Amino acid sequence: MPKLPESTRSEALQAGLFILALILGITFIAARGDTPLDSQVILTNVDPNGNGKSTFTVFYHLPKQAEVGTTLTVPIKLYVANLTGLMSFLQDYTVTVSLRLSNGRSVSGQAGINATQAAENLGAGQLHAGQEWGPANITIPLTQTNTGVGPGQQALGNATMRVDADVWFNQPINFFRPEGNQSGIGYVLISNGTPSGPEPNYPGIALLGFGLILFVVSLVTGRRTPSSRGGEDDRAKSAPGSV
Repeated sequence: MPKLPESTRSEALQAGLFILALILGITFIAARGDTPLDSQVILTNVDPNGNGKSTFTVFYHLPKQAEVGTTLTVPIKLYVANLTGLMSFLQDYTVTVSLRLSNGRSVSGQAGINATQAAENLGAGQLHAGQEWGPANITIPLTQTNTGVGPGQQALGNATMRVDADVWFNQPINFFRPEGNQSGIGYVLISNGTPSGPEPNYPGIALLGFGLILFVVSLVTGRRTPSSRGGEDDRAKSAPGSV
């Protein structure tokens, strides 16, 4: 087989390295457990006295399943989409995630900024329209006692997210008023034992990447250059016995 030009071999090597980097990059991200905030809920509060309306958007990721003996983690980010009327800013706020289990039990966790923290650090405390807080993690420890899920059992949890905040009202009120609202955000299966669904086979994915590299290289190296094909055609066209 004729030797490939240097440029062709270089292209094959670059293609193989690109595929390897892509697959290993995806594998590394999956193994590291990064959790993008892939869902959101919008909560709106209307002041009963007609002095304004607040709109919050919470970005979050809710796992589909969790196991007793671990901690359920829900990453969130709170964004103040709008404050109207006399509403000026949020002084302190709390985001709570609660699970009402199918067996009658309830578990919850929360994260936020309290009034003391807001007073000590205004930059981290007060939130005006267009500002956000987070990302932060809401953690819910899952035990056999608080979930009531025994060995070999499971329960479906109806998840609810609630935002409570103290909102500052401008003159003539010049005072804080509590605002709060909640919404359902999905379901989590709580099991006492290994959750269903196998873990991704990361070594297998890496081996697949190497296999794809070899496949690409074999395709490129298996091709013959135009000059070699031309030489063969010329010889085939020569008359029998000719030199």
